Amino acid sequence: MKMFTRMCALIAAAVVLGRAAVAQTGSVAAGVQFDYGYANLVQGCNCFNLYGGAAQVQFGLAPHLFLLGDVTVARQSALTPDGYALTESTYMGGVRYSPLASRRRLQPFGDVLLGLAHAGGSLAPSRTGYGNSNTFGLQLGGGVQMRLGRHVQLVPVQAEYLLTTFPNGGTNQQNQLRLSAGLLYRFRR
Repeated sequence: MKMFTRMCALIAAAVVLGRAAVAQTGSVAAGVQFDYGYANLVQGCNCFNLYGGAAQVQFGLAPHLFLLGDVTVARQSALTPDGYALTESTYMGGVRYSPLASRRRLQPFGDVLLGLAHAGGSLAPSRTGYGNSNTFGLQLGGGVQMRLGRHVQLVPVQAEYLLTTFPNGGTNQQNQLRLSAGLLYRFRR
């Protein structure tokens, strides 16, 4: 329930910022996505699934270049026989490049984002004795946006690689594959 409340607050903030910024740039979009992540705990795979959601805001800088903000929260419970759980939140900012922006119904894009990753729950590094639960995050990926109307765009698929560096008693590096789908609302002048 807390995650749903946070996502609603992020969406509301994105809408308010979007409306305020549209007068400045003329190109602002805000959206929400469902995320699926495939992540590893320590060396080797020891892999598990994470499920969650994301809120995004993008501001037009040039016809094909956008400033992007992304907040994603994903969770998995009962990762171990002892019932350990993990909630991962990422707060990222970066750029999105779309070579066919606003010209076609289908618009491919690529993203490069940097920011903060936070781990919570019983499996977080601060709870397991490995160290800090806040670390650097790097996210690279891309996808396709499909125009459904004047203001609404569907993101049928977005694939991303997420690198985090949480202390884990091994490599202190986590590699994740994220798959997402969602909707964007474009604000217009």
